Amino acid sequence: MIKRLSPILFIVLLAACQPKEGAKPADSAGAGPQSSPSAESRPAGSAEAEVANYIRTHMMVKEVRIGEGRQGADGGETIRALYGVVANGGTRDLKKVVIQADLLDANGKPVAAAEFVPVIATRDGAVDEAGLLKGHSERAFGYSIEHLVPKEWKGTARVIVTGLEFHG
Repeated sequence: MIKRLSPILFIVLLAACQPKEGAKPADSAGAGPQSSPSAESRPAGSAEAEVANYIRTHMMVKEVRIGEGRQGADGGETIRALYGVVANGGTRDLKKVVIQADLLDANGKPVAAAEFVPVIATRDGAVDEAGLLKGHSERAFGYSIEHLVPKEWKGTARVIVTGLEFHG
């Protein structure tokens, strides 16, 4: 059974979250734009089809790993966390990016899933330009997964972009 729980944001160093200007997702070994099987079922020219096409052709998640992190006001509690980088290989600036993480057992079967939002560039309804994921840039992320899997879990993760919002 897959558990879907609300994510707990893991504290990530601010410097690690800043976009790296000029980075190209295709430079990552073994990684490339992802497929979006639901894109074919959407009408051509619709906003949903545009988003699905952009995700399929320009977005990727790379450098995904499970590691240890620190959580809590004093940074004292050691937890397991999911780390990675979301990359925008297109030319459009993005104000929101949603990813889905499937946590897999040793046989590659999902044991838990969660949605995270590594890019959110709106505050009180206004766009925060500094928070945008610019075209041809990337952003690191880190989230606690302690609440999703049992202590003895030693699996891996599969992470894909499932949604986004364009800026402008």
